[in-house]
Amino acid sequence: MKLKLLSLLVVCLSLACNLPILQPLPTPTQALPSTLTATIALPFTLTPSAPEATPADFFTPTFTATLPPTFTATPSPTFTPSVPLASPKDQPVNCRYGPGPEWLVISALKIGVTAEIVGRNRSSTWWYIKDPLHAGAFCWVWSGATVVSGNVEGLPVIAPPEARVIGVKVSVLPGGGACPGPMVVGFRGSISTNGPTNVTYRWEIRGDTTLNSATETHQFTKADTWTFESDTLHLSCGSYRVILHVLTPNDMKAEARFTLP
Repeated sequence: MKLKLLSLLVVCLSLACNLPILQPLPTPTQALPSTLTATIALPFTLTPSAPEATPADFFTPTFTATLPPTFTATPSPTFTPSVPLASPKDQPVNCRYGPGPEWLVISALKIGVTAEIVGRNRSSTWWYIKDPLHAGAFCWVWSGATVVSGNVEGLPVIAPPEARVIGVKVSVLPGGGACPGPMVVGFRGSISTNGPTNVTYRWEIRGDTTLNSATETHQFTKADTWTFESDTLHLSCGSYRVILHVLTPNDMKAEARFTLP
Protein backbone atom coordinates (compact mmCIF):
# COMPACT_ATOMS: atom_id res chain seq x y z
CA MET A 1 0.00 0.00 0.00
CA LYS A 2 2.69 2.51 0.83
CA LEU A 3 4.38 1.58 -2.41
CA LYS A 4 1.29 2.67 -4.41
CA LEU A 5 1.10 6.08 -2.73
CA LEU A 6 4.75 6.73 -3.43
CA SER A 7 4.35 5.83 -7.09
CA LEU A 8 1.36 8.25 -7.42
CA LEU A 9 3.37 11.08 -5.93
CA VAL A 10 6.25 10.51 -8.38
CA VAL A 11 3.83 10.71 -11.33
CA CYS A 12 2.30 13.95 -10.14
CA LEU A 13 5.63 15.59 -9.75
CA SER A 14 6.67 14.52 -13.20
CA LEU A 15 3.58 16.10 -14.72
CA ALA A 16 4.16 19.27 -12.84
CA CYS A 17 7.66 19.57 -14.23
CA ASN A 18 6.33 19.37 -17.81
CA LEU A 19 3.66 22.33 -17.42
CA PRO A 20 4.35 25.53 -19.39
CA ILE A 21 5.69 28.45 -17.45
CA LEU A 22 3.16 31.47 -17.31
CA GLN A 23 4.50 34.67 -18.92
CA PRO A 24 3.32 38.20 -17.88
CA LEU A 25 0.91 39.96 -20.30
CA PRO A 26 2.43 42.57 -22.54
CA THR A 27 1.66 46.21 -21.61
CA PRO A 28 -0.72 47.77 -24.14
CA THR A 29 0.87 50.59 -26.16
CA GLN A 30 -2.47 52.24 -27.23
CA ALA A 31 -3.92 54.67 -24.70
CA LEU A 32 -7.40 53.87 -23.56
CA PRO A 33 -10.00 56.66 -23.61
CA SER A 34 -10.57 58.30 -20.28
CA THR A 35 -14.31 58.10 -20.69
CA LEU A 36 -16.15 55.04 -21.84
CA THR A 37 -19.61 55.41 -23.25
CA ALA A 38 -21.77 52.32 -23.22
CA THR A 39 -24.87 52.08 -25.33
CA ILE A 40 -27.26 49.46 -24.13
CA ALA A 41 -30.37 48.54 -26.08
CA LEU A 42 -33.19 47.72 -23.76
CA PRO A 43 -36.22 45.76 -24.85
CA PHE A 44 -38.60 48.30 -23.31
CA THR A 45 -39.07 52.11 -23.16
CA LEU A 46 -38.27 53.93 -19.98
CA THR A 47 -40.92 56.48 -18.97
CA PRO A 48 -39.61 59.17 -16.69
CA SER A 49 -41.29 59.07 -13.39
CA ALA A 50 -43.19 62.10 -12.11
CA PRO A 51 -40.99 64.56 -10.31
CA GLU A 52 -40.99 64.30 -6.62
CA ALA A 53 -43.56 66.64 -5.14
CA THR A 54 -42.16 69.65 -3.41
CA PRO A 55 -43.77 71.20 -0.35
CA ALA A 56 -45.28 73.87 -2.57
CA ASP A 57 -47.20 71.20 -4.51
CA PHE A 58 -49.11 70.03 -1.52
CA PHE A 59 -52.51 71.64 -0.75
CA THR A 60 -52.21 74.04 2.08
CA PRO A 61 -55.62 74.95 3.48
CA THR A 62 -56.23 78.66 3.82
CA PHE A 63 -58.21 79.75 6.81
CA THR A 64 -60.13 83.03 6.43
CA ALA A 65 -61.35 84.51 9.66
CA THR A 66 -65.07 85.26 9.51
CA LEU A 67 -66.07 87.98 11.90
CA PRO A 68 -69.42 87.71 13.60
CA PRO A 69 -72.09 89.88 11.97
CA THR A 70 -72.39 93.39 13.28
CA PHE A 71 -75.87 94.34 14.30
CA THR A 72 -76.76 98.00 13.90
CA ALA A 73 -79.63 99.09 16.04
CA THR A 74 -82.46 100.43 13.91
CA PRO A 75 -84.14 103.40 15.59
CA SER A 76 -87.78 102.92 16.26
CA PRO A 77 -89.91 104.87 13.80
CA THR A 78 -91.42 108.04 15.19
CA PHE A 79 -95.18 107.88 15.17
CA THR A 80 -96.59 110.72 13.12
CA PRO A 81 -100.35 111.03 13.51
CA SER A 82 -102.30 111.49 10.30
CA VAL A 83 -104.41 114.12 12.04
CA PRO A 84 -102.38 117.14 13.22
CA LEU A 85 -102.59 117.72 16.96
CA ALA A 86 -101.67 120.63 19.20
CA SER A 87 -100.68 120.54 22.87
CA PRO A 88 -99.31 123.20 25.26
CA LYS A 89 -95.54 123.64 25.51
CA ASP A 90 -95.15 124.28 29.22
CA GLN A 91 -98.29 126.05 30.45
CA PRO A 92 -102.00 126.26 29.62
CA VAL A 93 -102.79 128.16 26.45
CA ASN A 94 -105.69 130.57 25.96
CA CYS A 95 -108.05 129.52 23.20
CA ARG A 96 -109.63 132.57 21.56
CA TYR A 97 -112.61 133.39 19.40
CA GLY A 98 -110.34 134.64 16.60
CA PRO A 99 -106.69 134.43 15.51
CA GLY A 100 -105.06 137.13 17.61
CA PRO A 101 -104.73 138.57 21.11
CA GLU A 102 -107.46 141.10 20.31
CA TRP A 103 -110.02 138.32 20.37
CA LEU A 104 -111.90 137.10 23.43
CA VAL A 105 -110.63 134.09 25.37
CA ILE A 106 -113.39 131.52 25.21
CA SER A 107 -111.60 128.31 26.25
CA ALA A 108 -108.20 126.83 27.16
CA LEU A 109 -105.79 124.11 26.07
CA LYS A 110 -104.53 122.68 29.34
CA ILE A 111 -101.31 120.82 30.14
CA GLY A 112 -101.58 117.16 29.17
CA VAL A 113 -104.41 117.79 26.71
CA THR A 114 -104.17 117.56 22.94
CA ALA A 115 -106.63 119.00 20.43
CA GLU A 116 -107.13 118.31 16.76
CA ILE A 117 -106.05 121.11 14.44
CA VAL A 118 -108.58 121.68 11.66
CA GLY A 119 -107.30 124.93 10.14
CA ARG A 120 -104.85 127.84 10.29
CA ASN A 121 -104.65 131.54 9.53
CA ARG A 122 -102.88 132.69 6.37
CA SER A 123 -99.49 133.07 8.05
CA SER A 124 -99.80 129.83 10.06
CA THR A 125 -99.23 131.71 13.31
CA TRP A 126 -102.55 130.59 14.78
CA TRP A 127 -104.17 127.15 14.78
CA TYR A 128 -107.92 126.61 14.54
CA ILE A 129 -108.64 123.66 16.84
CA LYS A 130 -111.52 121.67 18.20
CA ASP A 131 -112.39 123.25 21.52
CA PRO A 132 -111.10 120.77 24.14
CA LEU A 133 -113.60 122.00 26.75
CA HIS A 134 -116.76 122.37 24.67
CA ALA A 135 -117.86 119.57 22.36
CA GLY A 136 -118.72 120.72 18.87
CA ALA A 137 -117.07 124.13 19.28
CA PHE A 138 -113.83 125.55 17.87
CA CYS A 139 -111.29 128.16 18.94
CA TRP A 140 -107.88 129.60 18.06
CA VAL A 141 -104.53 129.03 19.80
CA TRP A 142 -101.24 130.79 19.15
CA SER A 143 -98.83 128.43 17.39
CA GLY A 144 -95.87 129.80 19.36
CA ALA A 145 -97.32 128.43 22.60
CA THR A 146 -98.04 124.95 21.30
CA VAL A 147 -96.26 121.78 20.24
CA VAL A 148 -97.58 120.31 17.01
CA SER A 149 -97.46 116.71 15.81
CA GLY A 150 -98.56 115.64 12.36
CA ASN A 151 -98.57 117.34 8.99
CA VAL A 152 -100.01 120.86 8.98
CA GLU A 153 -99.06 121.70 5.39
CA GLY A 154 -102.42 120.65 4.03
CA LEU A 155 -104.52 122.51 6.58
CA PRO A 156 -107.04 124.90 5.06
CA VAL A 157 -106.79 128.64 5.68
CA ILE A 158 -109.68 129.76 7.87
CA ALA A 159 -110.85 133.36 7.55
CA PRO A 160 -111.13 135.32 10.81
CA PRO A 161 -114.64 135.41 12.22
CA GLU A 162 -116.80 138.49 12.40
CA ALA A 163 -116.83 139.96 15.88
CA ARG A 164 -120.18 140.16 17.59
CA VAL A 165 -121.80 141.89 20.50
CA ILE A 166 -122.05 139.29 23.23
CA GLY A 167 -123.50 141.32 26.08
CA VAL A 168 -125.68 144.38 26.67
CA LYS A 169 -126.70 145.83 30.06
CA VAL A 170 -128.72 148.87 31.10
CA SER A 171 -129.61 150.56 34.41
CA VAL A 172 -131.57 153.66 35.46
CA LEU A 173 -129.92 156.68 37.11
CA PRO A 174 -132.53 158.48 39.22
CA GLY A 175 -132.56 162.24 38.86
CA GLY A 176 -134.58 164.87 40.62
CA GLY A 177 -138.00 166.38 40.46
CA ALA A 178 -141.48 165.87 41.74
CA CYS A 179 -144.78 164.99 40.22
CA PRO A 180 -146.55 166.09 38.24
CA GLY A 181 -143.12 166.58 36.70
CA PRO A 182 -141.16 166.79 34.64
CA MET A 183 -138.76 164.36 36.25
CA VAL A 184 -135.04 164.18 35.39
CA VAL A 185 -133.75 160.70 34.58
CA GLY A 186 -130.65 159.14 32.99
CA PHE A 187 -129.40 155.70 32.00
CA ARG A 188 -126.16 153.75 32.07
CA GLY A 189 -125.43 151.06 29.55
CA SER A 190 -122.62 148.65 28.71
CA ILE A 191 -121.82 146.75 25.53
CA SER A 192 -119.40 143.81 25.29
CA THR A 193 -117.87 142.33 22.15
CA ASN A 194 -115.75 139.26 21.44
CA GLY A 195 -113.40 141.06 19.07
CA PRO A 196 -112.68 144.22 17.11
CA THR A 197 -115.79 145.71 15.47
CA ASN A 198 -117.96 148.82 15.08
CA VAL A 199 -121.17 148.82 17.11
CA THR A 200 -124.21 150.93 16.34
CA TYR A 201 -126.87 151.41 19.00
CA ARG A 202 -129.67 153.67 20.24
CA TRP A 203 -131.76 154.35 23.35
CA GLU A 204 -135.47 153.58 23.26
CA ILE A 205 -138.09 154.66 25.79
CA ARG A 206 -141.40 152.83 26.02
CA GLY A 207 -144.33 153.41 28.38
CA ASP A 208 -146.42 156.52 28.91
CA THR A 209 -144.06 158.17 26.42
CA THR A 210 -142.33 156.66 23.37
CA LEU A 211 -138.92 158.01 22.42
CA ASN A 212 -135.95 156.86 20.28
CA SER A 213 -132.56 158.49 20.46
CA ALA A 214 -130.34 159.05 17.43
CA THR A 215 -128.22 156.10 16.32
CA GLU A 216 -124.64 156.23 17.55
CA THR A 217 -121.49 154.23 16.77
CA HIS A 218 -118.67 153.02 18.94
CA GLN A 219 -115.48 151.37 17.65
CA PHE A 220 -114.02 148.40 19.49
CA THR A 221 -110.35 147.67 18.69
CA LYS A 222 -110.39 144.44 20.66
CA ALA A 223 -112.67 142.25 22.69
CA ASP A 224 -113.83 144.58 25.42
CA THR A 225 -116.69 145.96 27.46
CA TRP A 226 -117.61 149.62 27.03
CA THR A 227 -119.62 151.35 29.70
CA PHE A 228 -121.26 154.73 29.02
CA GLU A 229 -124.18 156.97 30.07
CA SER A 230 -127.01 158.52 28.12
CA ASP A 231 -127.99 162.13 28.02
CA THR A 232 -130.52 163.04 30.72
CA LEU A 233 -134.22 163.07 29.87
CA HIS A 234 -137.16 164.96 31.31
CA LEU A 235 -140.18 162.72 31.67
CA SER A 236 -143.59 163.05 33.23
CA CYS A 237 -144.54 160.86 36.14
CA GLY A 238 -145.50 157.34 35.02
CA SER A 239 -144.18 153.85 34.28
CA TYR A 240 -141.53 153.27 31.64
CA ARG A 241 -139.09 150.85 30.04
CA VAL A 242 -135.70 151.91 28.82
CA ILE A 243 -134.09 149.76 26.11
CA LEU A 244 -130.47 149.84 24.99
CA HIS A 245 -130.80 148.49 21.46
CA VAL A 246 -127.69 147.30 19.58
CA LEU A 247 -128.33 147.32 15.84
CA THR A 248 -125.02 146.11 14.38
CA PRO A 249 -122.98 143.96 13.98
CA ASN A 250 -125.80 141.86 15.40
CA ASP A 251 -129.12 142.69 16.98
CA MET A 252 -129.18 142.61 20.77
CA LYS A 253 -131.18 144.41 23.44
CA ALA A 254 -131.28 145.01 27.17
CA GLU A 255 -134.03 146.80 29.08
CA ALA A 256 -134.90 148.06 32.54
CA ARG A 257 -138.26 149.07 33.97
CA PHE A 258 -138.72 152.15 36.14
CA THR A 259 -141.50 154.33 37.56
CA LEU A 260 -141.51 158.03 38.15
CA PRO A 261 -142.33 159.87 40.67
